[in-house]
Amino acid sequence: MELLSIFKKFFIATRTGQLLIKFEGAPYLCKVHIERGKALYISMGNKNPEETIAYITGRRPVEANFIDGVPPLKKLNKPLNNTLLKLAGDEGENAGISTQLNYEVSAYDAHGPLSSQSEE
Repeated sequence: MELLSIFKKFFIATRTGQLLIKFEGAPYLCKVHIERGKALYISMGNKNPEETIAYITGRRPVEANFIDGVPPLKKLNKPLNNTLLKLAGDEGENAGISTQLNYEVSAYDAHGPLSSQSEE
C-alpha cells in the first residue's frame, strides 16, 4: 500500500470526512480530517500536526479507511495537502520536508468555530 495513492484517492474536491491510516508498528491510527478535498488537520494519538507528520515520515501504511461525512473538529488555517503529498512522494528521501507548520488551529462544532489558539 502506497501513501501517495491513499492521499490522491481521498484528496478530491467532493470528499468530506476522516481518513484513518494504520502505519506499520504504530500504536495509534493517523487521522486526517478532510473537508471538500482539503486536508485541514492531522493527528495521531495525542500528537499535534507537526509531531504526527514527523512520526509518519518514512513509515509504511498497512491499511486505510475513510469515514464519509465526518466534519473536522479542528482546522489549521491552511490545508496540508501539499505537505502530505510531498511527504508521500518522497518516502525514501525526505530532505525537503519540513515538519514546522506554524499554522493556527481553530476548533469547531456543529454550529461553527469554538475558539482559536496557536499550535506550537
